[in-house]
Amino acid sequence: WDVGHQAYPHKVLTGRRGELGTIKQRGGLAPFPHRAESQYDTFGTGHSSTSVSAALGMAIAAQRNGEERRAVAVIGDGAMSGGMAFEALNHAGTLTADLLVILNDNEMSISEGVGALSRYFGRVIAGMDVVDRIERGEPPTTPTKIVQASIAADNLPAPVIPAPVAPPTITASQLSNSKSN
Repeated sequence: WDVGHQAYPHKVLTGRRGELGTIKQRGGLAPFPHRAESQYDTFGTGHSSTSVSAALGMAIAAQRNGEERRAVAVIGDGAMSGGMAFEALNHAGTLTADLLVILNDNEMSISEGVGALSRYFGRVIAGMDVVDRIERGEPPTTPTKIVQASIAADNLPAPVIPAPVAPPTITASQLSNSKSN
């Protein structure tokens, strides 16, 4: 978990739901993952783009110890633009360690996202066809996959934690061909 508000579901799932109201209060829960607070907070962090690097280190350690487990990093769209996140992704791409990176595009960056990566994420989320239609001056349509996902989600029994979905592959040519915001 890279930042506090993304770690709140983690705190709920690890038995701290009743204490969420104490976040940022004296004697209350920490606003970020905090190792002294729970055995499930595997590292301490803040707003620093460290989740991918930390999870990669855990994945490498598990692999070297012969453990079969997956390390998972949850990183927001704002934190993904940090240099440490890019360094970790670059390093991970050369290894076989079992690492899953979940991009949480929660639209909660400190400021508006700009640049090729932000534009690419926007195109993926909206559906490339929608963005292409807008750029051609045509009226946008709702992508079929979003409509299908919405209908499916409405029919799910509660509570459900969805399985992770593999993120799209981003190539250097896609980033260089994207227009900056």
